[in-house]
Amino acid sequence: MIRLSALRSTLVCLLAALGATPAAALIENVTTNRAIELRADKLPSASVISNLTAGAKLTVLSLEGGWALVEAGRQQGWVRAGALQMPAGTSGAAGMASGRSAPGGPAVALTIRSLGGPGSRHALLIAVGRYADQEGSALPGAAADRETALQIAQTMQVAARSTRVLADDQATIDAVRKAFFELAGRAREGDRVFIHLAAQGSQQADASGACAAGLLMHEGGRGGFLSHADLAQMLQPLLRRTDKLLLVIDAGGAAAGAPVAGWTNVNDEGALRSRHRAVGAPCPPGARPAALADELARGGPLSGETIILAPLAGDPALEDEAKGGLLTQFTRDCLLRDAREAATSGGADTVRQCVQAKLNARMNGDPVLRPPRIGLTGNPGAALMPPVRSGP
Repeated sequence: MIRLSALRSTLVCLLAALGATPAAALIENVTTNRAIELRADKLPSASVISNLTAGAKLTVLSLEGGWALVEAGRQQGWVRAGALQMPAGTSGAAGMASGRSAPGGPAVALTIRSLGGPGSRHALLIAVGRYADQEGSALPGAAADRETALQIAQTMQVAARSTRVLADDQATIDAVRKAFFELAGRAREGDRVFIHLAAQGSQQADASGACAAGLLMHEGGRGGFLSHADLAQMLQPLLRRTDKLLLVIDAGGAAAGAPVAGWTNVNDEGALRSRHRAVGAPCPPGARPAALADELARGGPLSGETIILAPLAGDPALEDEAKGGLLTQFTRDCLLRDAREAATSGGADTVRQCVQAKLNARMNGDPVLRPPRIGLTGNPGAALMPPVRSGP
């Protein structure tokens, strides 16, 4: 049997003879930062050759569109590049071009900052504060959410030309569907996507009488109801294609147990509102609607780099009328600063815990309101920010 090393050397020589840039500017001493699947092709649907454990040692042969062709022992296949820890001195395409490596040196993650240019990152930001079936602004904080979500997108290095914003009357059901369709058309294999949704949440009986949960787009009422099943269907093309997808849903799964209009508590910086409205036919007593995670699971398992932050089913979402949704604000604050200072892990659950702590502090001592519980669907260890390193 021909040894892989000999075959690799032959391939390098052939590529050099053809005048091609060899993919064999090798990076050795690479490790996996989580358990991943070694696949036969650079597709999420490709057959699995083997399952690699966290810390598995690999040699990178090529980086292409968010995927890495690697050699693991006697096996060769494709893995998500975002799951690799590279030796210091090598990062992304620069490392592949020079073939530099630093055996024994500290590892650096192939994160959103080291792979792909700005064109490989996309953002879709949807914030509905005004509804066609209500007078005035139902959610005045939605305007602040747009700015906050833009800050998150900029932190993730999404270029302005790759950021789409739909606000108020721009965010109709048809416009939102079209925006998701166009985003799926722009996103290529291995790209990174950030989606932010700020709106009123709602529950209503669907045509079959079953209870459905979702969000209200600009039309409001039944005509503006975007169910979790609809949203899951719109997300599937992106989940199959992207390397990392962060979705933040700042909408309530239930009313907050207090008036919809603004009210205050001892920790208020601005008046609070509930992001939930009952519209359409009420759900049958005791019926529990399917969560977005359940609807997504119908399309198959989520990729290891999918992260969804949202209130748990049956929990409210709250907004500060001046500063916007609490989940949106605190996600921004934790990503940019506070979670980095609180922990050495850059994982998604570190951010969720930071957000939850801020919500608990904001609601502390309130006689009426309980802090919403924030759930994380997807990989809790997926990197949302570079880990904080101790020592010099």
